[in-house]
Amino acid sequence: MLLAALPLLWTPDVIVRRHVPGAYRAAIPGMKLFLADGWIGAGYHFVWQIALFLSLGESFVAYGGALALPHWLAPSRALCWAGISMPDMGRAQCPMQSACSS
Repeated sequence: MLLAALPLLWTPDVIVRRHVPGAYRAAIPGMKLFLADGWIGAGYHFVWQIALFLSLGESFVAYGGALALPHWLAPSRALCWAGISMPDMGRAQCPMQSACSS
């Protein structure tokens, strides 16, 4: 990894101007895109959480179970994927590999 930084020793010095006329105006469309992306991402996250809670009958136990379910299933899913993508390694790691790949 240290060798990856070695070419930086031969890069030329780049002069960065302190004031660039029109830079802020040119950056406004990019700032609007980042703002819209953040707004959509945050809205999607919160709307999903509220919709899930309401669809489960406003039960905290069911909501917690729904949030925990993917975390319970992730290890077996990962082992099954290892069995499918690496058949030699997967059989040794996943006892239920035959069920996953058939």
